[in-house]
Order: sequence, then structure tokens, then C-alpha cells
Amino acid sequence: MRNAFKSLLFLFIIFSTFVPAVAQGQLFSFGNEMVGKPAPDFTLPDLSFQKINLTQYRDGKKAFVFIWATWCPHCRKQLQELNGRLDQYEQQGIKILTVDLGEGKDIVSAYVKKFNINAKVLLDDYLILEEQYHLIGVPTLFVIDEKGIVTDVRHNLPDL
Repeated sequence: MRNAFKSLLFLFIIFSTFVPAVAQGQLFSFGNEMVGKPAPDFTLPDLSFQKINLTQYRDGKKAFVFIWATWCPHCRKQLQELNGRLDQYEQQGIKILTVDLGEGKDIVSAYVKKFNINAKVLLDDYLILEEQYHLIGVPTLFVIDEKGIVTDVRHNLPDL
């Protein structure tokens, strides 16, 4: 029994010695292929089922497209921070769209009401943006410049 424990401990040490280097290398190269490319246009309903088109909504201005889900605790934190900065972003001429990924109107509406979210919220019930924007997880923020090019992809809000 003691030899089995020593063997397992030895394997654990060996495994933990080599695997992090591989994982760190993968995280270092982690990126989104959308950077430098035109943001795919989309039209999604808001909570009133009004259809909102990204290009028309942006109207030649810089935009943030923030993709999130109600079940995500980091999304909640980032949404609350975004909510607190809406006026600052508006003063800088940045248009804000938040997109809930894969959840229904009732769930999202209750969440928005509970956390007093004032940003424009769109519903992507069918996960249209997941493939178009090469999403890996939520929250994900796409920064789009005035020409409609994705200039940054991040998982938190940029500093002002």
C-alpha cells in the first residue's frame, strides 16, 4: 500500500511538472481570430422583440458588443461594471450592445430587472453569434472601431 502511494505521488509530481508548461503555452497563444477583421453583421431581437441590426445601431461609431449569460458569475460582475460606465462610454461616442447567449426572454428579462441593467440587451436564442464571432466562452467583449473592424477581443472591460 505504501509503494502504491509513493508511485501515485511520483506520477503526480511528474505530471504537474510537465503539464503546466504545455497549458501555459496554450494560454499564451489564446486569441480570437476576429481581431483585425470586419465584425460580422447581425440582427437580433431586444427584450421587446424589436429587431436591432449591429451596423445600423453602430451608425459609424465605435462599439462594444458584450456577450454574456445569466448563469455566469463573471458576466454579472462585468455587466454591473459596464452598467456603471454607460454614461462615460456614451460621452466617448461608444455604442454598447449586450447580447445574452442562448437563453429565453423570460429568464433574461428577470435578470435584467433584478440587477437593474440599463444597457441595450439583445437575445441570441439560437447561438448565432457563437460561430460568427468564434466564441470560446462568456463573458466576451468585442471592441469594434468606426470602420466596423474588430480591434480587440477580451473577457473584461477595457480601462477608460
